[in-house]
Amino acid sequence: VQDFVTSMHKVKSPGLSPSFADSFGGYGWMLIGNHPDRASGHTGRIPILGNGTWDYLGIRQAANNPKKVFTAETAQEGYVVAANNEVTEHGTTKPSGYDYSPAYRARRLNELVSSKSA
Repeated sequence: VQDFVTSMHKVKSPGLSPSFADSFGGYGWMLIGNHPDRASGHTGRIPILGNGTWDYLGIRQAANNPKKVFTAETAQEGYVVAANNEVTEHGTTKPSGYDYSPAYRARRLNELVSSKSA
């Protein structure tokens, strides 16, 4: 799993969010690609003034993108839920975009899977 995570930090693409697992029991989910650090209050959804107020602050380092990674030794639930939902709770407090599916989809999937594994 760690080799996969390390190699994904090198990907220079638009945002992708692979789920992955290895034969040793490790698994995870991560956001890869380059994502701008935007000025506070700017989501990227609408055109902005060209006066510098809303300029990018830089590009977020791939290692700081949201992720949820478990090795065989740290495995918890035994699964990850990925439903095109916003994932700021996994490793970052700054959103990476704006076009997400509603959070209830991921919550419901988690409820269904966790009830089957209990």
